[in-house]
Amino acid sequence: MRNAMNKTVTGLAVIVLVLAGGCGESGTNDSKAPAPDGASTAQLPEGLWLASTPAGAPTGIAELKASAKTGDKVVARVMIGGRVAPMVENMAVMTVVDASLDNPCYGDDDHCETPWDYCCNDPDVLMKQTATVQINDKGGKPLAVDVTGAGLTPGSVVVVVATVSDRPNTDTLILNAEGLFIEPTQAAPH
Repeated sequence: MRNAMNKTVTGLAVIVLVLAGGCGESGTNDSKAPAPDGASTAQLPEGLWLASTPAGAPTGIAELKASAKTGDKVVARVMIGGRVAPMVENMAVMTVVDASLDNPCYGDDDHCETPWDYCCNDPDVLMKQTATVQINDKGGKPLAVDVTGAGLTPGSVVVVVATVSDRPNTDTLILNAEGLFIEPTQAAPH
């Protein structure tokens, strides 16, 4: 009986650790790693990189989730993040968070090694402010390209001009990027 109880407690502890995914926990996916040798950004569409912030006020992710329809053209200001490894390896797909969402992970005490994961935020609030951005080929499929060599890294703030992809439900928002402007690095947002 005691052996069975120890196994149960150990199993629950492992589940809690896996689900917690706390600050600085990078596991086997080190999102700080440089792009792999031979990674190419040459396959990215011409005209993707914008020289300045696009015209028009950005719409917040929560507002887009509530009102955007498939095919809508939108502008959003986002931070690449929302998880420890927000970029899909060797794919032009990334998780983003509305850049206006307060992020206590960027506090003065520098307690968090991966502040872009927003682990200090309420998960329910974070989910409402999270979306996916992808850069597609001409057939509408995400490009098999590592975009980290193009200046897109966890914590980067980016203004995205995009078309809203198919919406299976109001919780899902996928933005097909048509233009990206990477904001110059500033002091960490609060």
